[in-house]
Amino acid sequence: MEYLPGNDEFAEDADWVINRLVERDIRSLPHEFLGFHQQSMPPYRGMFGEIVETEEFASAEECAKEVCRAIAVRLVSERSLGLR
Repeated sequence: MEYLPGNDEFAEDADWVINRLVERDIRSLPHEFLGFHQQSMPPYRGMFGEIVETEEFASAEECAKEVCRAIAVRLVSERSLGLR
């Protein structure tokens, strides 16, 4: 899994959830799994967009890397325009 810098606590919480699933030998997630966790996150952690399913990426890690890359490109662009 990929996490943005500064989210060590969130990453640890997510790892605990994954460990509990592995220990219970759960192979697939209920359809509402991501929505439940998204709604349970406190608002001070930031905003979450719509959950989208896609076949575009071979793995969750590949998708996360692309999301992080897109965020970095946007931040650099905003900084160069003086928006940040």
